[in-house]
Amino acid sequence: MGDRSTALQLPTLAFAAFFFWFIGAGDAAAINRCEGPGGRVTFQDGPCEGKGRQITVRPSRGKVKEPEPLGAASAPSAKPADDSGDPGMSRAERINASVEESQRQRRLDNLKGRLIPREEKLMRGLEQTCDREHAKLQKLREKDPTNEIHIADQLTLAHRCNTKQRGHLKRIEKLKEECKSLFGDC
Repeated sequence: MGDRSTALQLPTLAFAAFFFWFIGAGDAAAINRCEGPGGRVTFQDGPCEGKGRQITVRPSRGKVKEPEPLGAASAPSAKPADDSGDPGMSRAERINASVEESQRQRRLDNLKGRLIPREEKLMRGLEQTCDREHAKLQKLREKDPTNEIHIADQLTLAHRCNTKQRGHLKRIEKLKEECKSLFGDC
C-alpha cells in the first residue's frame, strides 16, 4: 500500500511543479499539501481540513520573495521582481528589448562584415572584367577600325557593364542606408 501512495504522490508533485512553472509565478508561491482519507495527497491554496502543511514553490530562476502567511493581505509591490534595467518596463519588455538589440547588432555586423564588403568586391571584379574585355575589343578595333562588328561589340559591352555596375551600386547604397538606419558607422 505504501508503494501505491508514493506512486500517486510523484505525479501529483510533478504536476504541481509544472503548473507553477507554466503559469510563470514571478514570486514564490505558498500552497498547502494536504493528506486526505486513505493518504491521498492534494494541493490547494487554502488551509487543509485534515493533516497537511504549507510548502513554498519557487520559480526556476529569478529573485524569490518569501510568501506572506496565509490570510495576510498582499499589497502590490511598486518595484518589479527583477529590478535590473528600466523600472518602467516589465521583465518581458526588457527581454524583448534585449532580443531586438541583439538582432539589430547581428544585422549591423553582418552588413559591415560581410554583405557590404562582398558587394564592393563584386563591383571591383566586374570593373576589372569589363576593363579586360574592353581592352580586347579595343585591340581588335585598332587592327580593323572600319569593322562595324567590333564597334557594335564594344557598345554592347559598355551597355552590359554599365547596367551591371548600376545594379551593384544600387545594392551597395541600399545596404549602406540600412546600416546607417541601424546606427552603424558604414
